[in-house]
Parts: sequence; structure tokens; C-alpha cells
Amino acid sequence: MAKPQIYMLVLQLEISTTWAAIISSRSEIRTTRSEISSSWYEINTTTYEISTTSTTRSEISTTRSEISTTRSEITTTKSINSTTRSEISTTRSEISTTRSEISSTRSEIRTTTS
Repeated sequence: MAKPQIYMLVLQLEISTTWAAIISSRSEIRTTRSEISSSWYEINTTTYEISTTSTTRSEISTTRSEISTTRSEITTTKSINSTTRSEISTTRSEISTTRSEISSTRSEIRTTTS
């Protein structure tokens, strides 16, 4: 009689663990929020140590470019009466040069407090 009761307890524990897994999967968002607050407290606790070192690196890059534009005029021919008079207009082309500006700023700040 003792063995069937033990098996029933094992089955009840397995069902309760599956429900606990579902509840833990739903409360992951809450745990991540608590981890952010706990990490904030960890930063505050590091200030009480004897020596702390912190490095910050920042890179800022800006790129500016202007696209080239081309303008052209097509040649035209005109004829009057029997004599052909041709007027040819010269082809005009305007090409704007491409301008590019690349600026990069890198800064490293190292602070040591003791």
C-alpha cells in the first residue's frame, strides 16, 4: 500500500513543477526589471571599494555627401525654304563635384579613484 501512495506523490510533484515553470516564464519580465534595479545597487556598492577604475569610450562620426547633377542641351537643326540653314547649339554640360565630409571624434576618459 505504501508504494502506490509514493507514486501518486511523485505525479503531483511533476504537475506542480510544470505549473511553476509556466508561472516562472510569465514572470521573466518582472525579473528583468528587478535585475536592472539590482545592477544599480551593485554600481553603488562598488563606490565603497578602495580603488575603482572606469573607462568611457565614445565615437561620433558624421558623413555628408552631395550627389552630382548633369545638365545637357540637345542640338537643334532648323531649315528655311529651299536653302538649309542649320543652327547647332553647343552642348552644355554642368557637372557638380561630389563633396564628402567625414568627421570622426574619439574620446577616452579613464578615471581612477582611491
